[in-house]
Amino acid sequence: ELEPFYKKICEWLNLDRNNILLSSGSDAGIRAVFETFVRKGDEVLISLPNYAMFSVYTGMFGGKEVVHYYEKDLSFDVEKFIQKINPNTKLIVVSNPGHSGTVIAESELIVLMEKAGLNNALVLIDEAYHHFYKETMIGYIDKYENLIISRTFSKAFGLASLRIGLLIG
Repeated sequence: ELEPFYKKICEWLNLDRNNILLSSGSDAGIRAVFETFVRKGDEVLISLPNYAMFSVYTGMFGGKEVVHYYEKDLSFDVEKFIQKINPNTKLIVVSNPGHSGTVIAESELIVLMEKAGLNNALVLIDEAYHHFYKETMIGYIDKYENLIISRTFSKAFGLASLRIGLLIG
């Protein structure tokens, strides 16, 4: 019975039940986003290095991967990343904080979501490492209909074997 757990998650994150989808690990939630929204030929904008399954799912569902690499000093040029968004972009994937520990400022993510919205693209922000960086974009889910956030219980909570993830949107 998942509803009591949903209730606890809603209370913890101060969110409405309609904003949350539990999944069998965040990977299952991420895959569901790709499976639902990416079609053959759709561009998926991904930053690298990142979670390898973003690239795998892009190919699995027929998407065309558009890659943006971190700089040599592991900084992330958000302006160059945003310039790659175009009418063919269907999904934009950002990990914040990234696997390198690099973070993207909230103000820059807002610009990203707005540019994505102008191009009818979704933005998936993977907050797997959120608990090591307290900023989050959850406060924007009601403002941006094109925003989806993924979270996991495997990192900070050490519960990888339980396979608990969630999508917030």
